[in-house]
Amino acid sequence: MRAAVLTRFGAPLTVRELPDPEAGGGEVVVEVLATCVPPYAGEVFGGERNYPLVPPVVPGVGGVGRIVHVGPDATRLRAGDLVWCDCTVRSRDDALTPDITLQGWSSRGEGGARLARYLHDGSFAERMRVPTENVFPLPAAAGEDPARWAALSVHTIPYGGLLAGGLAAGETLLVSGATGNLGSSAVAVALAMGAGRVVAPGRNRAALDLLADRFGPRVRPVPLTGDEDTDRAAMSAAGGGPIDMVIDLLPPSAPSSAVRVAAMTVREYGRVVLMGGVGMLGGDDLALPYPWIMRNSVTVRGQWMYPRTANVGIIRLLASGALDLAPERVRTFGLDAVNDAVAYAASHGGPFDRATLVPGATVRPRAGDPDRREHTGPSPPARRAVGSHERADGEIALRLHPSTRRPAQRDDLGAVVRVSDRGCLSRRHHTAERLAGRYDRAEAHLLAARFVDDDTWRVVPILIRVNVRRVAFGPAGGAGRICMEFPIIGNSMYCGRRG
Repeated sequence: MRAAVLTRFGAPLTVRELPDPEAGGGEVVVEVLATCVPPYAGEVFGGERNYPLVPPVVPGVGGVGRIVHVGPDATRLRAGDLVWCDCTVRSRDDALTPDITLQGWSSRGEGGARLARYLHDGSFAERMRVPTENVFPLPAAAGEDPARWAALSVHTIPYGGLLAGGLAAGETLLVSGATGNLGSSAVAVALAMGAGRVVAPGRNRAALDLLADRFGPRVRPVPLTGDEDTDRAAMSAAGGGPIDMVIDLLPPSAPSSAVRVAAMTVREYGRVVLMGGVGMLGGDDLALPYPWIMRNSVTVRGQWMYPRTANVGIIRLLASGALDLAPERVRTFGLDAVNDAVAYAASHGGPFDRATLVPGATVRPRAGDPDRREHTGPSPPARRAVGSHERADGEIALRLHPSTRRPAQRDDLGAVVRVSDRGCLSRRHHTAERLAGRYDRAEAHLLAARFVDDDTWRVVPILIRVNVRRVAFGPAGGAGRICMEFPIIGNSMYCGRRG
């Protein structure tokens, strides 16, 4: 198999041929379809974060994959299953205080380091070996866009913190670090869990505006000034009442005073959960006042990662649509472009920006656009309909054809309308996948798209009345067009062209 290897700290990752991993008892081998690249990955590989990785190592923080082999003790998992691979591995010989390693990323203590020496390599590879208990089945929809679902590695972390703090429906939450990659995820996850209001403090006005625009009045952005008393008063006022819980996800570069100001907005009997990196690279202690904690009966707890069951919960939130991945901006990179992915992630660490590695893909630069890439690779197995695409310069084309004579089903439309990267309807806020939820037996709401510029689509709804039980797709009418054919009403087509 091919894998990206960290040979030493400070050196670029190197793509090499390595032996395929083999599954032993209690393990599975997974073909990695997509894995998220954290924004701080460059700091880890450069040695700035002092992570206990031991080169040479294949890094990575879990991913979406398809099972290749299962160990002899697996009773439900099968080869071919689409799964999420959680990187948080716990030792099996101490149920009360298990040692923990983040496979291919980090570890805790000597016991975690021993575990990391055995489960050494992560997901920046075509295949990886994973403990059976760290593999979780995914819905079929994840196979249609595994790069988007790889964001599980982001969303599961704040979800674990919100579970630890016991966030209840209708409560008011303050997210310290709300404009960052993990903090913005905490905002989205909290609202999906039923939070009544989320206070989102930060210095990045554009990121605060993005959160307010996406989530509406349930999010209360608070621009920070740097003055502790002013900021504490503004955050408390934005809550519109008692703040039930505070979760901190600030990075190591943030001062401890920023955490303290946010934490001290919590109400009497409130909860504070610490999940960030403040203090890990030095600096002042948090120094929360003892009398304030005691006399207000405040619960303060730390939470590193999340319990195993959190994986099941976050997958359910995504599968139900309560947590929506569609608005996220996902940029994909093949394995040969792994260092480009690391650099891109570092410069796109804001809300809902994802750099995703697709190890099995072939990457090629676009004509006249060398900085942009599209990925092609093994497609998920077709269920009822399949599609293919071609691209002329400045245009998009889509060919669709039925793979069977049976009538189309509810998930057919979202499954087939797919093209890649800049010509990809499924990578924009209003996706072709939404089609599946916007029709019934009498009509189909189709979404066409036109370029506004390289990164923006103008979405145009079109209503075509058909008997959707008999919808089928015919071949495209030519380069630069999106064509959909509905034989039940003859050869009527809608064709969209750029501009």
